[in-house]
Amino acid sequence: MKRFLLCLLFIPLISLGQNDFQILYYDLLANQGNSTVQEALIDTFFMNNPETPFISGDSAVFLHRDSASVQVAGDFTGWSPTGNDLFPIAGSTLKFRYESFEPTARLDYKLVVNGNWVLDPLNPHTAPGGFGSNSELAMPLYVQPWEIQYDPSVPAGTVFTHSISSAYTGNTYPVHVYLPPNYDSTGHYPTVYFQDGSEYRLLANSTTALDNLIAVDSIQPVIGVFVTPNNRNEEYAFSLRDVYTNFFVEELVPFIDSMFATRSNPWSRLVLGDSFGGNISVLIAFQHNDVFGNVGFHSGAFWPDDFHAFDVIQAASIDSLRVAMIWGTYESAMHYNRSLRDNLINANFPVYWSEYHEGHSWGLWRATLDELIHFAFPASELSLIETRNVLQVTAFPNPYSDSITFSFGDQNLESVDLKIYSVKSELFYDHVLSSDELNHGRIKVSLNQLPTGVYFAEIRYDD
Repeated sequence: MKRFLLCLLFIPLISLGQNDFQILYYDLLANQGNSTVQEALIDTFFMNNPETPFISGDSAVFLHRDSASVQVAGDFTGWSPTGNDLFPIAGSTLKFRYESFEPTARLDYKLVVNGNWVLDPLNPHTAPGGFGSNSELAMPLYVQPWEIQYDPSVPAGTVFTHSISSAYTGNTYPVHVYLPPNYDSTGHYPTVYFQDGSEYRLLANSTTALDNLIAVDSIQPVIGVFVTPNNRNEEYAFSLRDVYTNFFVEELVPFIDSMFATRSNPWSRLVLGDSFGGNISVLIAFQHNDVFGNVGFHSGAFWPDDFHAFDVIQAASIDSLRVAMIWGTYESAMHYNRSLRDNLINANFPVYWSEYHEGHSWGLWRATLDELIHFAFPASELSLIETRNVLQVTAFPNPYSDSITFSFGDQNLESVDLKIYSVKSELFYDHVLSSDELNHGRIKVSLNQLPTGVYFAEIRYDD
């Protein structure tokens, strides 16, 4: 029996009125010129709403309280503060800026106060960035990644530090190697090669994610190889990309295979990276698919040398390389990642892709690393090629308020077992669909007794 998962959100119907910020806004207008009353109103608001931005529905209100000049800059402004001022309300010391976002959006930003870029002092939530932490805005339906959180009860892998000198580049590279819990030197493990190895370890909490994903049988036990570049831009995208590719394929991979219990076939190797790291990962995999059968990238930046990587892909006389790609809608890379996805699918490559309402950030990449690795090495050991004709299910409306309908279409299913769980694995609904229900292709489920929250539908089926 096969298995399919859907994420659901339950929001009860409620009467809508003015939110706290709207009430404050009109109260400040009504008391314009009376600074004592205005400041008391602002104090009361922040006592009841101590964190910013203030979020209600699809709106987020950025707030700052003093006489300074304040702008906001982030994923949603292209990181430009120009034209993104916070404005005072009715002559008070409170400044605001209103923005509207998708309910699942997660975005990085900073405030620019009198020309100084700072974290939002009233926002305790931050996300790592390549140039330091940023304040994080998470809209109500965004789900924080559980797999990057350290759990002392989860068996931990071991990380060893090595270095390898390259005759091709003339440089020595720090390499950190993750061995899974209960590593057996007589076994055979698939291998994940990470570009920007230090960042994936430190900013994306990758070794913690590997521990957690292995513990819940989401992925196979894997060996992780984290490689730190010497001259990142040149090695990943420009003048040194060819010699770096040679180092990776002809020196690094044989070194890892000689030291650890790896599987030696290309389907057991995945190379992945972010931004320019995605660029070099594509160059390595498409030019050496005899070494790497899987490639993954976060927000691949393929524009160097007039999209040279796309020329390499087009010239490759292969169609079996498996490709996993993830990007955000708040980044310019979205457009050519979409184009690459379409071209790969049209060329019959096995492709996994996801698009999120996020920016070009480690916040996105650390939360979706599990998708890239699960695509290549699911615990079931079923490859994408073997499971292309997967179950197609829609659930609507989602979010729902009192009932939700599951539609299976015309798929000639023999048996379907539908279960609905909370995020704490509490079972709330368990039903085996009758042949009549399957013939109709849909079932409506009443769940208005559930509290507000996120739920998962597990669908087990025979076809």
